[in-house]
Amino acid sequence: MGIDAIYMRLSEKELKDILADEDGEKLESILDEQPLPVFDLGSCWNELHMLLTGEYALDVLKKGTPINDLSEALIGGAEIEGSDGGYGPCRYLTPDKVIAISKQIGTLSYEDLAAKHEVTTGVDEDVMQEYFDEFKEFFVSAGKSREAVLASFN
Repeated sequence: MGIDAIYMRLSEKELKDILADEDGEKLESILDEQPLPVFDLGSCWNELHMLLTGEYALDVLKKGTPINDLSEALIGGAEIEGSDGGYGPCRYLTPDKVIAISKQIGTLSYEDLAAKHEVTTGVDEDVMQEYFDEFKEFFVSAGKSREAVLASFN
């Protein structure tokens, strides 16, 4: 059993409301109800990070900062102060950052990444490709809609 990652798309207004809400009720409500478009990557986010960047996310987290935009897509951007997604604070990416990431990830193919970065875990290759394709679609769609992304780990 590992750390699960959940990503939620939200409007810029919803993000601003969350960041302005000092008692955290808005964020708590979103995390509990998950009314927004959600992508549940489960515990494969570490392996997907390796596929996208050549490094495991947990190793990057020990260093303290994402290594590039694709790393930031999986690890999340800025912390939401005082939040707790279950395993550390929730993180967010602004719409501008999501657009930049969506342009990058939109040009990538699973085959090219798999040839470049060997993912050495027990995750089946078909499962990895499916997660990659869904994550790519999640970000491309969020970028086209000018949405922010909220990342929660539990």
